[in-house]
Amino acid sequence: MRKQCIFVIVLISIAITISGCADSNDSPIFPNLTPPGGFKDSDDALHPYDTENYFEWWYLDTQFDNGYTCALTYSLRNRVGPVHIPLVIIDIYRPDGTKARGIEIRDESECSASIEKCDVVMGNDYLRQEGDMYLLSMHTSDLGAELTFRRTVPPWKWSESGLIVDNDSGKQGWVNAIPRGDVQGKIWIDGKQIEVSGEGYHDHNWGDTDMFNCFNGWGWGRMYDEKYTYVYGWLMDQDSGKAQPSLYLAKDGEVIFASNNMQCELSDYVIYPETGDNIPNHIFFSGKENNVEVSCQLDIENVLEANITNDVTSGISTHYYRRLNSFHGTIKMNDHLFANTFSNNALNEFVIFVPLTQ
Repeated sequence: MRKQCIFVIVLISIAITISGCADSNDSPIFPNLTPPGGFKDSDDALHPYDTENYFEWWYLDTQFDNGYTCALTYSLRNRVGPVHIPLVIIDIYRPDGTKARGIEIRDESECSASIEKCDVVMGNDYLRQEGDMYLLSMHTSDLGAELTFRRTVPPWKWSESGLIVDNDSGKQGWVNAIPRGDVQGKIWIDGKQIEVSGEGYHDHNWGDTDMFNCFNGWGWGRMYDEKYTYVYGWLMDQDSGKAQPSLYLAKDGEVIFASNNMQCELSDYVIYPETGDNIPNHIFFSGKENNVEVSCQLDIENVLEANITNDVTSGISTHYYRRLNSFHGTIKMNDHLFANTFSNNALNEFVIFVPLTQ
């Protein structure tokens, strides 16, 4: 949900520990739409609009077994000042946490995307779906990645249309084509090629107008356990500031919970001294679908990264935070404790749009 400016948001997959076991009589009733939201290959394809501020990108990130992480964005229309241009962006984090970044413009005449499935070409770079497999190649002057993603849990979206906003302010789409997948391949960094394997994630954003015209910001995160996959997020309403959350939960490759009808509370606001932003340090959301009830509590422990990007053309400043938080939650099934409380540290992102006049 995520990524309007020419920075890439890298979120590292953090494992959580879940204890407890399921009773054989507590088999879940899966969401009515299979996969959740009625996901189709075309949801991850091109969604063209003829509006001036139309944007569209495909985002992927990975956590490799050797300690490296990688994030890639194929952006067909990325706002840079008053224009929208094709960009490829790659960030590779070394095991010591230092980052290498490559950003390059691609010739618009050499860029294309299918409206039937994810099949994006940007010069010599590409991202292509083949069933549950995604093949990608991206190279900038100093960095590169050639990877294969194999989806291991079903894809999902908030709504049948894929839109998370559709009102007078505009349209915003987000779909999660790979909530979790196995990744194999190689990366290039520091003048060397490295064979890699691990787990990865892929989602897709588009809209007929800039995000800041539709909402004030968002939060997002995910956690991977050996059996469980969690993806959560929320939008902040422009008028009320109220958060509108969603949550996806899969177990052993099957979805046991997916809802965009969650309750959310943001509290314990603290002014961040570097920006003056008043941001929440306590986040709680909960919901129930069919016979499954989930609640999650996030408490911020540290701000790991804060980026501010000012756009004088639009008059908007984008404030992005990557934060370390503790994560606690419960899963109940048929009104019984299905998995005991799960708890660990995790990473989440928090983004707000601020007028430059403030």
